[in-house]
Amino acid sequence: MVREALRGLRGGAALNPEERRQRELVDALRVATGHLSQIAAKGRAAFTDRSNWSDRAAATHEVVVLAEAAKKLGEPFHKNNEGIPWEALKKLRGRIVHYLDADARPVGDEELWKFIAEDVPRIDRRLRRPVFREGDDPDLRDE
Repeated sequence: MVREALRGLRGGAALNPEERRQRELVDALRVATGHLSQIAAKGRAAFTDRSNWSDRAAATHEVVVLAEAAKKLGEPFHKNNEGIPWEALKKLRGRIVHYLDADARPVGDEELWKFIAEDVPRIDRRLRRPVFREGDDPDLRDE
């Protein structure tokens, strides 16, 4: 799905492989934020309902996907796109995947909900107009 979306890019010069990969990763981030937004739209009560384990499992998975794609974008992209909680996302992912470690502090439902309800919408808005190179003006891009 992500690769197919890239075929729809309008105008401009052909993308080099690194640019294409960065756009694929941003698209993967946007897909994950979309899935998380669908979960958030059901509301906090539905999310924290103990019988609704599937939304919490899906949200956990999407946060890991989000963090992995963010990691692969790298520091230059992170610096060009301030306002996204890159470090908090990295730490949240670490706590999710290492929850069985002896010194782990597992991510609770409330903490995960707060990230989904508060941070994900900001991440999604920021990624609508990403800056791929230093000095780029996202408002002047032909996309």
